Amino acid sequence: MQKHQPNLEAFDRVDWMVMSDMLVTGLDWTEVFILRPLTRNESDAILKWIPDNCEGRVKSRDWHFVFERKEDAVLFKLRWGE
Repeated sequence: MQKHQPNLEAFDRVDWMVMSDMLVTGLDWTEVFILRPLTRNESDAILKWIPDNCEGRVKSRDWHFVFERKEDAVLFKLRWGE
């Protein structure tokens, strides 16, 4: 009999949803969604851009970013938004 394997990706997504919601609603962090698919080059550039340009902490998963500082979120949106 084969043992059922849990979908760890689903657990990770739920963890992210709970954590990001707590940061945004409980600690007043700012969330930004990128509404288009990113190329690999864009993803790499974002990973380099964040520590070079953001003063506060940043958490992200896929196309969802949460910023401790609203100013960082605004700069990010201006640079990477649509």
